Amino acid sequence: MYDILIVEDEMLVTVGIVNSIDWREAGFNAPHTAANGKQAWELMGKIKFDVIMTDIKMPEMDGLDLVRTMRDDNYSAEVIILSSYTDFEYVSEALELQTCSYLHKPAMMPADIVQAVKKAAARREEFKRQAQTAHRIERLYLNSARKLKERMLLDLLAGNEARDEQWKEVQLQCDPAASIVAVVRFRNGDQVLQSAFKGDATLFAYAATNVIDEVLRAESGYESVCKAPDLAVVLLSGPSEGGEEKRNERFTTLSRVLRTYFQLDVEMALQTEPIALRRLSHAAGALLKVLDEREQRVPADRLIVVDGEAEPRWTYRSEEWLDSGWFSDSFPGVAKVEQIYRELERKNATYRQTLELSGMLLGMLLQRAASYPGVLRELYRVEPEMYSRLQELGTATELKRYAIRLWETAETLIRGSHPQEIEKALQYVERNLHDQKLGLESAAAFVNVSRAHFSRLFKEHTGETFHQYVTKSRIRRAEHLARTTDLKMYEIAEKVGYPSSKYFSKLYKKLIGKQLSQIRSPKKL
Repeated sequence: MYDILIVEDEMLVTVGIVNSIDWREAGFNAPHTAANGKQAWELMGKIKFDVIMTDIKMPEMDGLDLVRTMRDDNYSAEVIILSSYTDFEYVSEALELQTCSYLHKPAMMPADIVQAVKKAAARREEFKRQAQTAHRIERLYLNSARKLKERMLLDLLAGNEARDEQWKEVQLQCDPAASIVAVVRFRNGDQVLQSAFKGDATLFAYAATNVIDEVLRAESGYESVCKAPDLAVVLLSGPSEGGEEKRNERFTTLSRVLRTYFQLDVEMALQTEPIALRRLSHAAGALLKVLDEREQRVPADRLIVVDGEAEPRWTYRSEEWLDSGWFSDSFPGVAKVEQIYRELERKNATYRQTLELSGMLLGMLLQRAASYPGVLRELYRVEPEMYSRLQELGTATELKRYAIRLWETAETLIRGSHPQEIEKALQYVERNLHDQKLGLESAAAFVNVSRAHFSRLFKEHTGETFHQYVTKSRIRRAEHLARTTDLKMYEIAEKVGYPSSKYFSKLYKKLIGKQLSQIRSPKKL
């Protein structure tokens, strides 16, 4: 039997849920209840629940804060969001926290509740089964000599040196002085890591390398290592047994097996020039650039063979574009977006580089749209699958046209959502988030209306006070800088108008429930 906790501040709703379900028939013990997130968390310290059914809007600690606390504390339980609050931002945030189900209180029926808790129980059972399997596999893996070899190869992949004695200890099957390098990049690795391996990177790497070993065992003198969830690297000692055609067939089989068993979409490249393994990081990076430059009409699972040694063209880092002023503190207009794409063409950017920058632009656009009531919802109605659409476009030209069209659509929606004074004020805020003196009085003066009238007008058209809007905008800008730059936390605080990083950290923790440093994106190869 499973244990369930119902977290709801409306007593009638709680009583209705408890009394409308035959919990034993559904496979659950009698439910425990709590009136808010704080009470729930205290109870969760005493009882290990399998399922948490929680409202969103509650006093003291709301449902989303409770789920964040669970995730931060690694409290393992399935979560069902139960709310009458239908705002898109709250629902989408609940889904991002990997909740199991979402039930709308005004419309739900007992059958809906039973279906949701049974789904949660099934997921719980599957999680336990996978955890047991992962534990058994991990024990075997950690005790094997392969772990030492993997660590050394990952160090080489990261650009670190290997000691002479390490080469002898690991007994590599390939030639450290002359190995052929191939990379297998997992295009949806992050997604598969969560869906198939429950976030366990060790299990992901173990599974991927075992498949590679099984498929490529006919190759003489080879090694493989997986940098989960991004890519695997294969090292070969020389020409393939059976020739180039046979080698290509094996890599095609590898792609098919990874897709069949783990739903991994891969792209692969190999250079024919042998290298010393001390240059592994350079060679792998160059082959990844080759994949970036792959023509989109070429099947992704086809092995790309580079005669000689691969060399990258244009080294691109998003932080450099941010620092260079292409993405300034204010959101770019359509003309600036067109200029960005012209610069990409001038630099002869690859398709993947263009796709990455297009994704950055789309993220900025959605941030801007979220600042205007109703605009983000309307934009999603007009273009419901924007990120998916970007991935489907096959050329840089198509990406450019689509991005500009999205930007034009959003700006049209924005212009129609507010009076001219409010539109000017919102633009003024975006340009001056770094200014400590940014406030109601300076904004009112900028749009040439009285302070009192501007305050009423702003609240009427945005649904929040000017101070609340500025604070939220600064929080969003800080999160964007944390994810896309290497700026120190005090530098980020200064860039969003807070001279005291200590004060800003406390404010962020109070509003968001965690430290800003926790959202910084990990560096990838």
